[in-house]
Amino acid sequence: MINEREGRAVMNDAVVQEILGLERQKLAIQFARTEAMMDDRIESSHKRIAAAMADVVAAAAADVVGDVVSKAVAKLQQDILSTQILLRTDIKVIGLELKSDIARLDDRITRVEERVIHVEGRVTEIEERLAADINRLERKLGDDIARAERKLSGDIARVEQKPSSDIACVDGILDRHILDRHTEECGN
Repeated sequence: MINEREGRAVMNDAVVQEILGLERQKLAIQFARTEAMMDDRIESSHKRIAAAMADVVAAAAADVVGDVVSKAVAKLQQDILSTQILLRTDIKVIGLELKSDIARLDDRITRVEERVIHVEGRVTEIEERLAADINRLERKLGDDIARAERKLSGDIARVEQKPSSDIACVDGILDRHILDRHTEECGN
């Protein structure tokens, strides 16, 4: 029973480890997806920046007026600033999502561990009840066998005594019969 319990504990530990491994893989995939999304957004920002810069250069080349250049630079700076704000916001949102996912996974792992502990406790409880039932049945069976042996011994003793008591009874009858005859013969 101990080997089975240890086997189940090892098996339960293996299941928990497998679940933890799968959850880690899931987190790694989500993290990779987040990095890919961030890379895409950064690349998109670079393209927009490059496009904006090309627009600024083209506008500056077409119109050498300093006002146009300064407006384009201000727009470019504004685009860069808004892109940075978007990226920071996205990073924060994704970070919060990851933290939330990790917290949920930790809760799931805790619940799984609690279930495993509960199941192990139930198995131990059932094993203890079965052991107690087996001990009780063994004692009862031992008592029943001892009672049957005593009864059988008594029956054997009675059977063994019966022929000798029957013989004694017959001897007594014969003795009385002989005595009665002798009395009749002596009396006549």
